[in-house]
Amino acid sequence: MSGAPASPELRQIPLALIDAPELPSRTTMDDQKMDELVASIRATGFWSVLVVVMVGERARVIAGHRRSIAARRAGLVTVPCFVFSAESTALDWVQDAENTKREDLSVTDQAIWYAQLMERYPEGGTDGVAARVGQSRNVVENRLALLAGCDRVFAALASHEINIGVAQELNLCTEDAHRFMLLRMAIEGGATRALVQAWVREWRTIHLPASAGAAPIVAEGSSGPVMVNDWLRCRVCGETDNPGRRQMINIHDYCLLPLIDSSTGLFRPRADFVLFPRTVADAVALIERIAARFPELRDEDPARA
Repeated sequence: MSGAPASPELRQIPLALIDAPELPSRTTMDDQKMDELVASIRATGFWSVLVVVMVGERARVIAGHRRSIAARRAGLVTVPCFVFSAESTALDWVQDAENTKREDLSVTDQAIWYAQLMERYPEGGTDGVAARVGQSRNVVENRLALLAGCDRVFAALASHEINIGVAQELNLCTEDAHRFMLLRMAIEGGATRALVQAWVREWRTIHLPASAGAAPIVAEGSSGPVMVNDWLRCRVCGETDNPGRRQMINIHDYCLLPLIDSSTGLFRPRADFVLFPRTVADAVALIERIAARFPELRDEDPARA
């Protein structure tokens, strides 16, 4: 890795003319650390330098995004900047050094940063990115896979609702509705990677073949039929919509199903559900409904005459 470019121009630049990075390396910042940095700037001044690249009359931050935000919150008007005319490999080195010295990047921040480097230097591939950031190719590719995976899973990972292992396992489920249901379960129940791995294995061996109209995959050496639970279908209404509104109930299926199945006969054919009439008008309306359903009741029965 080469050193920093020689003799960057040191200049005081108004914060009003400084823009955030096109793709910031950090998706989240620690509020407490940010407050501490703002307090430090107000107490002792801005004892640092931003690294920027000029874009027309404005400057775009390459390194120091967090400090530029803190400087604005502290009420500064101008800040010292190392100014470059173009982005370069040297600026990547500066950004790498900056990020390793400051608040640790999250895995989602790393994914965004590595994707940015891949777009800027595609000729080097993941090996080139790994060399620039001092990581193994495996780490770089794993982070890029997170960014290329499900947007909802990535957002949950960025907000610390799930960990990286859970996110990686969820992305192995390629059916959107089922993956979203598993994500909801993982967030609400604090699932471990091992548990999510078991969920995805069940989806792959039972639910995926069932949705394609194929027989479930039976593990070698197993005996007897495999019980298929259609988790994507509500047992009451029979619909598959709104998977995120499903609730997990801690009850044996053989205890729950008799209760549900005995009541769904009233719920599913909603038009056949009849309330006992409370008024004469309700009774007349019910008689009319019954007569419309069974018109033969309108005919006089000779046996009753």
